[in-house]
Amino acid sequence: MAVTIGAQLDQLAVGKCHKRATIIIGVGLFFEFFEVFLASVLGSVLSEEFHVKSSMLSLLLGSSFLGMFIGAIFLGRLVDKIGRKKAFLINLGIYSIFTFCIALSPNVGFIILFRFLAGLGLGAQPALCDAYLSEIIPTAKRGKYIAWAYTLSFLSIPAEGFLARMLVPLTPLGIEGWRWMFIIGSIGALIVFLTAHLLPESPRWLATAGKWDEAAEVFKKLGGSKTQAEEFRAKASLTQRDAAQQDRQSRPIFQKNG
Repeated sequence: MAVTIGAQLDQLAVGKCHKRATIIIGVGLFFEFFEVFLASVLGSVLSEEFHVKSSMLSLLLGSSFLGMFIGAIFLGRLVDKIGRKKAFLINLGIYSIFTFCIALSPNVGFIILFRFLAGLGLGAQPALCDAYLSEIIPTAKRGKYIAWAYTLSFLSIPAEGFLARMLVPLTPLGIEGWRWMFIIGSIGALIVFLTAHLLPESPRWLATAGKWDEAAEVFKKLGGSKTQAEEFRAKASLTQRDAAQQDRQSRPIFQKNG
């Protein structure tokens, strides 16, 4: 029956809601990769600014990846508990706030700390975005739209290089150019955060969580008719009941006899 729910979603035509979600996810990933590669682009500048030794520079460049590793493990677990959309917003909020804090850092110690904390939000994001797009985009077009989202995200790397070339030698408004790079990264993520209310929650996750009415509403937003949405709701609720019944039937096998 779960396959039937997926089949209903796959039968929908790709519409404005799918395309808008792809763009928002792509822009979110754009600023994710912008932050990930930023320290590498600015490594020599930060070394000169704070007179960083080679041993400390390795820590500076690697701190965000350590945060990403830990974030992928622990924040990744939240995705199935709170939903794709909420997890996406939490991750955005974490790396937006701490990337901005990097711009305000008075010394290299704070930069390392804030890059580690920003990395916590960065680590779980790519897998989350892949799962989210896979769950809302029909199978026939899924690869195409995920590819477009990542194409948009990888544009951050040349954009970052050109921005660094223009801004780093300057001090706009009396603020060093390298700090502006982190400010741009944090503001960009904030813009995505503010537009993320346009993202629908994954109807597959809603159905799994037993939120059948909400799943039906999202199904309609994705292009389903009212009749199809009611059908989707009925099948989702039946799937949940079947799963619960199977769970109850399997429990005695693993229980000890009194």
